[in-house]
Amino acid sequence: MAAPIDLAFAILKMPYHGTSLANAQKIMEEGLKPHYGEYSIHHDAPPVSWATDDLGEAAEYAIDWSSLDDTPAIIHIPDEIEPFENWGDTYLYDKVIPPDQLSIHWQGEPYNPEQHDDEWAWRELNEELAQLNNNPD
Repeated sequence: MAAPIDLAFAILKMPYHGTSLANAQKIMEEGLKPHYGEYSIHHDAPPVSWATDDLGEAAEYAIDWSSLDDTPAIIHIPDEIEPFENWGDTYLYDKVIPPDQLSIHWQGEPYNPEQHDDEWAWRELNEELAQLNNNPD
């Protein structure tokens, strides 16, 4: 059995992909597919999908992609999946990652303007992270 510190480190080192819950559900059916984006255009590169070890950065993408009409979600990509490119905490994948190798790591609550302000998703994620850090198993 892994020591709690090893488990906590493993959790923090996992690549994450932030998106909306609607997109996450589609990804969990079809896989995470590369697409043409800023990296592909500026680097004359193939289509790629993006991930990061930085959970906060993945959360930013999740919140941006979810806007106010969907729920933010974060998908975990196992370390065993080799990226096309890797720069520090950023990973680019040029092949479809099958859904059976992915998992939804976190999903927020749907936005409710009567209950939430602009920081609602951040507070919710930070509360969940604090619980994970206090109870790593």
